[in-house]
Amino acid sequence: MTKRNERIIYLSASAIAAFKRCPMLFKAKYIAGIIPIERTEGMQAGTDWGSLLEVAESHEGDDCPRCAPFEGTNENCLICGGTRKVDDDAMTVVSRLLEASYPMAHEDEKQAQMKSKLYMSIAAYMWHWDVNNPEYDVLATEVPFDIKILDPETGSPCRDGRVRGKLDRLIRIKESGTIAVLESKSTDSAIDDGSGYWDHMDLDTQTLLYPYAMWRLQQTGELERYGIKKDDPIATTVLYDVWHKPGIKMKKLSMAESKRILEDEEYVGEGVSIAGLKIVEEVKGKGKPKRFLRPIENDMPRIDGVPVTLVPNVNGDDNAIYENEVLYGARVFGDITADPDKYFARREISRTIDDMAAFEGQLFSIYRVILDLRRTDHWWQDERACKPKGTYTCPMIAYCWHREPITSDNILDGFECKWEKDDDVSGGE
Repeated sequence: MTKRNERIIYLSASAIAAFKRCPMLFKAKYIAGIIPIERTEGMQAGTDWGSLLEVAESHEGDDCPRCAPFEGTNENCLICGGTRKVDDDAMTVVSRLLEASYPMAHEDEKQAQMKSKLYMSIAAYMWHWDVNNPEYDVLATEVPFDIKILDPETGSPCRDGRVRGKLDRLIRIKESGTIAVLESKSTDSAIDDGSGYWDHMDLDTQTLLYPYAMWRLQQTGELERYGIKKDDPIATTVLYDVWHKPGIKMKKLSMAESKRILEDEEYVGEGVSIAGLKIVEEVKGKGKPKRFLRPIENDMPRIDGVPVTLVPNVNGDDNAIYENEVLYGARVFGDITADPDKYFARREISRTIDDMAAFEGQLFSIYRVILDLRRTDHWWQDERACKPKGTYTCPMIAYCWHREPITSDNILDGFECKWEKDDDVSGGE
């Protein structure tokens, strides 16, 4: 649980986005601290993708990206094992992280799919972007910020309003020398030029908040430790590094495809090892000999050591292979590498001083509205945000649709309160 002073209004990129979507959603998550216990598949994949990127550009012996910024050791760290140094090559560490995140992948198809998607996507990412020769130098990682909201008319800080978050990576782009924030994103949406994704990102809160935070930190000299001085060119650029999650799903192969795997010992051009399966020829009645795929008695069917499921035909005398995570992963990797621009994109979004000034005013306005709503408790709902077009469903439907009080004392099944209340919760501005 997170210890929090309830007097302070903390605005982050996600908090601002929630307020814009629906003030009642903001109240639930950021005032009452109510969150679903189970994370959505998309949220989990996004978190895991960020964790994998931490090690994608690392080499054995490098500082551990998780432990190095902090004192002490963590023997349970999956990246360094308590040594504070990356203890293996990047893909071995990636595999270790995914085994921990998806422990039921051997028997749960959804976990197996996501595990393979992530593993093959990070392998393709490393190949596509040539991580051993990056286009930028990393100046710092996980740079936190916790800055006061300013009154744009007077420049005075607001007592009870703060903006906080962290900058994934501060970088210097080699070709231009531009200082930027590298922000990694994952999305189900198409990311090509004509998709509309980038038009949306140009309006996204993060593309304003992160440059604004970097600008404020530069003004106060807090970036000098990373070689960015107050009088250097103003750093207000974000380099977005986006991964489009493959929509490919596991599938049953045809009888012919299944037999071809055994004959060629390969699938989509990748070599595989076969165990527990055989092809036999039999004559049915007066017909010609036919070939059938069968399991070997007392030997579990496996491909590359991973169990594989057989799907019998209607007669029960022949079988088709249902992709396991090895076969599925090979197909995902082949699809990504055949058209990498469909899955990976990078783009710079730069902001001007006028943009920063306008955003500073917006932050103040949002803060003042939230102060009034908290004081009066007259929060409103946006019914259009409950189930808008697409796959999103607001997690707070269980509260709003059944008129349940949204307070930290009313935690419904399937939810938890993330706040550990502070003793000092007095007043507001």
